[in-house]
Amino acid sequence: MIHSPLAASSAESSAATRTARTAPYRSAHRLPRPTSVLAALALAVATLVPATASAAPAAATVTVSSTSGGVYQPTDPRRVMSFVPMGPASTYTLTITGAPAGATAVQLNVTATAVSQRSYVSTCAGGTAVDACRASSALNPEPGYDIAGSVIVPLGSGNTVTFYNNQGSLKLIADLEGFFVPADSTGSLFSPVAPYRALSFAQFGPKESKVLTLSGVPAGATAVALNVTSTRQNASTYISACPTGQALAQCSASSNLNALPGVDVANAVVVKLGGAAQNQVTLYNNAGTTSIIADVTGYYVDAASASSAAGRLLPVAPTRVMSFQPMGAGTAVVVTLPNVPVGATAAAVNLTSTRTTSTSYVSACPGSTALSTCTKASSLNPRANRDISNSALLQLGGPNGNQIIVYNNAGSTAMIADLQGFFVPPATIGLPQPPPTTTPPPTVIASGLPGPTNTGVPAGAALTVVNGDYTVSTPGAVVSNLDIRGYLRIKADNVTVKNTIVRGRDGLTTSMSLVQSTSAGLQIVDSELVAAYPSYYIDGFVGNNVTFTRVNIHGVVDTIKLTGDNVLIQDSWLHDNSYYAMTPSGHDTHTDNIQIQKGNNITVRNTVMSGSRNAAMMITQDTGPVSNVVWSGNHADSGSCTINIAEKTYGPIRGLNLSNNIFGYNTEIDHCSILMPDTTKAVATVASNYYTDGAVVAVKRG
Repeated sequence: MIHSPLAASSAESSAATRTARTAPYRSAHRLPRPTSVLAALALAVATLVPATASAAPAAATVTVSSTSGGVYQPTDPRRVMSFVPMGPASTYTLTITGAPAGATAVQLNVTATAVSQRSYVSTCAGGTAVDACRASSALNPEPGYDIAGSVIVPLGSGNTVTFYNNQGSLKLIADLEGFFVPADSTGSLFSPVAPYRALSFAQFGPKESKVLTLSGVPAGATAVALNVTSTRQNASTYISACPTGQALAQCSASSNLNALPGVDVANAVVVKLGGAAQNQVTLYNNAGTTSIIADVTGYYVDAASASSAAGRLLPVAPTRVMSFQPMGAGTAVVVTLPNVPVGATAAAVNLTSTRTTSTSYVSACPGSTALSTCTKASSLNPRANRDISNSALLQLGGPNGNQIIVYNNAGSTAMIADLQGFFVPPATIGLPQPPPTTTPPPTVIASGLPGPTNTGVPAGAALTVVNGDYTVSTPGAVVSNLDIRGYLRIKADNVTVKNTIVRGRDGLTTSMSLVQSTSAGLQIVDSELVAAYPSYYIDGFVGNNVTFTRVNIHGVVDTIKLTGDNVLIQDSWLHDNSYYAMTPSGHDTHTDNIQIQKGNNITVRNTVMSGSRNAAMMITQDTGPVSNVVWSGNHADSGSCTINIAEKTYGPIRGLNLSNNIFGYNTEIDHCSILMPDTTKAVATVASNYYTDGAVVAVKRG
């Protein structure tokens, strides 16, 4: 529920008209690609992505829909439409009051609430034919969520805009943030910057506002482009962003972001600058507690003061420049944009994540930006099993000034990027353009973290199917290029398993592991363990004396369960454990990525762990002492606590080294990355462990 003012002004209410018509049925799961005439500084939320959609043709071309561009006039935010009910296949036309003479478009933050079923909302100039209006998508509402998105809408006759809801019922809110006016009018140009974090996890209480003073604001700046993210909220709330100096009662009467507990939500916003030095914005949280992040992507600067790199907006017909690009944890790709106008300094891009396996963040930045810099800011917060979109204003980079970089932090996702416009300095508008180019496929420049592209069986490997269980009893044997539709048992020393998938079989009535071995010298390389018939009985690997290299294990209860000495896990991906709330034993499955029951000389390095319910590494000492465990250079984000250490009757864990690891915040217990007894902490080495935002990880007392 949105906790937001309910009243619309009488002028706004009287200026609006509603119509309804019968339209041909269109599935809400297959929404059109945005085709608005004007693209936004903070653009419409991208289309909801069909799970079976095919990739766009590689030879995409760009069509510029304006030759002179537009300049921007920011306003104090104000509500222009308040909780308007809309039924299926209905439209609502709104007159925007107070528009400057000659205004061609309006920038709005649109929110859908009280949603009865999945749908899409279109925005268009007043007077647009309904069939044309509903061919584009501005917002993708879902039941149970309040969805907000920034959008620029062309103005129709009498300064009108029209909203269309495809199916189901919902209520719409719209807050005004600014106008676009012709290039010969007074206004501001966009001056891009490499994204940087201006506010990092600032804590807000209920009804609390804070002033954000921005550094490095260019002279003559009138507005700032931000990506605002809320996280760690404990109640449903909304966030407002306003120029400092606007009365708080007015500021809090509009909203930019709508957040629910347990969900990280980001939205691109453009905020008029305020304060005595015109370098401040005010952020307001309405309910509960939350942490807010703000990343700067650029400024609007008065044309008289703007640098030669500041540009007008030249919208283009929406063009897909990245289509369902698979991206694993730590993967970065370079996207080369086609037909970039001469002199263009920035691009307006809509980013969508789909087919996502776990919570992550996506960064987008100019081509050639060092990843260590790029990943300090974020543009999108993907979540499992949902299509998440956000707009981004990105400075262009690369050797030819036509590239952006997109980076995914955790899990796996498929990324889509739709180009919406360019920002071009006035001096270069109208210059002869180079011959049209096509969109080349994105180039992967980093996949340093293990994920779908660099673990498991290499792409293209030919596999021989083995139906049934497979036992190896010959010392030194090499098991290669098999697809085992049963269980693998190793009963000889120095066996190598490579380029192999082990899937298990149906019909279990007792505990089983896909692979089991206690023989010396086992090597498992470039292989995948995944349960074809998931069950609370199935683990991934159980045993010891094994080295895992570039192994992908998922879809099981515990991915690796260690029962003895001499284990090395490296460059691997342990993720998406199978969790069951109730088992025949009367309790749930306490899923772990790595569970160590006993053992000595155990090393885990450069491995990604996520998707476990209990812990990424659980040391139980259930069956004996555990010692000399090195856990270094890993990325982990899961569990009640990510690392959980129990001493039981065997005392402290001797030789424990936890160093140089990166942890996420997605634990059931807040900030519980490492949980251990004081007696183990006293003899352990714990150093240089950080959260994804650079905060230092502290040990909690177990």
